[in-house]
Parts: sequence; structure tokens; C-alpha cells
Amino acid sequence: MNDTLAIIMAGENSLEIGEITRSRSIGAVPVGARYRTIDFVLSNVVNSHIERVGIPTQTYYRSLMDHLGSGAAWDLNRKRYGLLVLPPYLGKSSEDMGDIDILNGIRDYLAASDHRYVLLTGSDLIFNTTFDELAEFHKQKHADITIMYNTVTTGERFNHHVELKIDEDCRVLDIGVNSARQKTQKVSMGVMYMEKAYLEYQIDRCIAHGKHDFVKDVLMHEKKRAKIYGFEYSGYVGRIHDIKSYLKCNMDLLNPEISAKLFDAPQKIYTKVKDQVPTLYGEQAKVKNSIVADGCIINGTVENSIIFRGVQIEKGATVKNSIVMQNSSVGANARIQYTILDKSVLVRRDKTLIGQDTYPIVVGKNVVI
Repeated sequence: MNDTLAIIMAGENSLEIGEITRSRSIGAVPVGARYRTIDFVLSNVVNSHIERVGIPTQTYYRSLMDHLGSGAAWDLNRKRYGLLVLPPYLGKSSEDMGDIDILNGIRDYLAASDHRYVLLTGSDLIFNTTFDELAEFHKQKHADITIMYNTVTTGERFNHHVELKIDEDCRVLDIGVNSARQKTQKVSMGVMYMEKAYLEYQIDRCIAHGKHDFVKDVLMHEKKRAKIYGFEYSGYVGRIHDIKSYLKCNMDLLNPEISAKLFDAPQKIYTKVKDQVPTLYGEQAKVKNSIVADGCIINGTVENSIIFRGVQIEKGATVKNSIVMQNSSVGANARIQYTILDKSVLVRRDKTLIGQDTYPIVVGKNVVI
């Protein structure tokens, strides 16, 4: 896909994730003990041999920039093309901005590119694929826009979703946004492929008419006139749109079948490497069905949990069905269940935090309990 430029919209700030995105963008949200959500789509882009990647920022982007660095972890620190983190568009307040405004803010970056096609995607999904088949499908259909989607299970609901009604030829007939009554199980993954010139035209048209939302003002507006097609992805897709789904996506990684699809596939998921000492397990440590990163000290019980780097679990402490982020500590005889601890949280000895799988407890950064 040497003819393709990738634009990853990593600056969305999802209010539904509360404390987790209070100081970081959705692309920088930690996942699976060592990854960030953006690692998955960025790895997919690299594994598709796309060499030029632009990542527009919006708010709370320091953590994201620290994680991405020069792009070396993804082999994108190059003299020609490579990774470029694009500064936020400051023409209006972030509350009034739509994705069209963000794309208009990088209009000069798009114009300077000599690539024919654009892969436009968000950063809040966990999946492992390449986009070669998507690009080939788009060209065979002579489409204006091709949307990657997956088929969800009946009754599965999301806070933010775009439903697609598709005919036998994969042509998109109708598009629904956050509909109260789900009419189709085909839900957009927010991955779109199109010619760069077509994207530039749509940006200019929307800005000229005061339009701000790509789905409503481009896809829905053009669905009858433009050739919009759907391309189905049949692999695992983890969608992060609220605290419940964030916990579920992390717990899914404990499933050997899902973990194998994500991490044992021919195409690898890359992330920023941090060299730390191996985790130390004490004599009283009990760890079951969990992912534990390097640099931890485990002296208590850990079950069905995700433990990030540098975490300490003291003697008698119990951590179940929870996520404990980097450099946090759970004191002696403390008990946490269905709880998400952000970075550098201290839970003192004998304390108890118990949430539910449908309503986990979330503790923000640097908090002492």
C-alpha cells in the first residue's frame, strides 16, 4: 500500500471513560498490561506497509506524544515519510470541534502528500489485521468510500455506533447513528478508505457550509449520490466506549482464543518498549489467569486481572477481575474486585474496593485510598 497515506484520529476524548481519559486521549489509554489503544491500529497500518502516518491531536495529547516518540517502535522514524504527530487545530474551542474541523486543521499536510489514497481511522478499537484486502476491494468496486465494519451479536449495544444497511453487492444503502432501535448487526469500525482528492473535496465542501461531522455530513449526506461500500472484517474487535467496555476488552485478553488472534497472528502488535527487571513473585503469591507485566512485586493473590508495570501487591492482598495500572500499590490484606486503578494509586492496607462487572469502580491517578 505504498500509494496510501494513513490518518489516525487519536485525539478523541471520550467523556464516558471518565477518570481514564481525564488526562489522556483515547489513543493513549493503557490496555493489556503494556499496550495503548493506538498500538493496535498503528501496528495494523505498519503491517499494511503504509509508510506515511499522520496523527492529529486534539486535547490531553502529552501522554500520547510521550508514548509515540519518533515512531521508532513501529519502524516509522524515517527520513522520508514516517510518523508525524500533528498539533491541534486552534481555530475554535475543542467542545465545538468535529472531525471535519480536525481534518481541515491538517489540510496543508494532506495537500503536501503525494499519495493517491487515504486510510482514515480512529484509535479506540482493538483488532489485528492488515488493510490490503480493504484497499483491493475498494479499487475493484471503484468506490468513493469503503467502510470497514464487523457484525456484532444480537443485543450488543454501544454508546456510539454507526449502523450500516448493505445490499448483496456490499453497497451501503442506509446509515444510522446511535439509533435507539438497532436495525442491523453491521456496525462501522470507523475505518474508511478513499482517494485523497475526494477527502479534500468533502472537507472543503463541509467547511464552506458550516458542517462538522464526517459521518452525518459526508457519509449520510452522500449515501445516495456517492458509491459507498462496506467491507466486512470477521476477526475479534474490542470496542472501548465506556468504563464497562474498557474492563471487558481487557478481560477479553485473558481468553486464550482472543489473545492468540491478537498476539499470535503473523502480523505483530508493536508498542513502546520499556526495559525493566522481571516480576518478583513471593512465597505467598498466587496468580491465576492474569496478565502481569515486568517490574512488579507480587506477594498476594491475583486472579483474572491485568497488572501493569511496576505494581506492588503486598502479602494478604487480593486482586480479582481488576485492572491495576503502572506503579500502583495494593497494601497488605487489602481487597479489590471489579476495580480499575489508574497510574500511581495507593490502596492502603485492609481497605476494600468492590465494584460490579456492569459498574466497576474507577480510581484516578495518584489517589490514596
